[in-house]
Amino acid sequence: MGLVDQKSAVFKQFIERLPPHIVASFSEAQLNAMQKALEPRAWRQHPVDLRLSVPLLWKRFYVVLVAGPERRTPDRRASDRSAQALWTSGNLIVMFLVSLAGVLMLSGLLHISSISLSPLLEQQEAAPVGIPFKADKTSCEESGRTWRENQCIDYEHDPTF
Repeated sequence: MGLVDQKSAVFKQFIERLPPHIVASFSEAQLNAMQKALEPRAWRQHPVDLRLSVPLLWKRFYVVLVAGPERRTPDRRASDRSAQALWTSGNLIVMFLVSLAGVLMLSGLLHISSISLSPLLEQQEAAPVGIPFKADKTSCEESGRTWRENQCIDYEHDPTF
């Protein structure tokens, strides 16, 4: 039984819970197969691996999003589908809330992009302003401005200029 001594702690605990006469009846191949079945699967690296702990109301919830290339066999995927149903009430609520948040954000963005600043700017009246680069009456009046008190004045100055 030297192989059992080399096994993981989980496997040792499993073997210790079995009656000794049952353990003695296992072959080395059976012990290896049981150990492999009891080993926790290594969590592989994924291109997307987000893990969040979110406080909601009086509890903390965790959210995990893992994405990457599909590596499971068709049998394993079928087994996972039957063991973890997609259409549970909790899943439906989360899908609804995520969809609602997406729709609200999209409508907010559309509303913000439709707001025009021109009505706000049209409300401002043009204020007369001196044009310093028009130093003589002729060039001032040729540009459509008014010469007053030795200064070129623009009465139609755009406030957004």
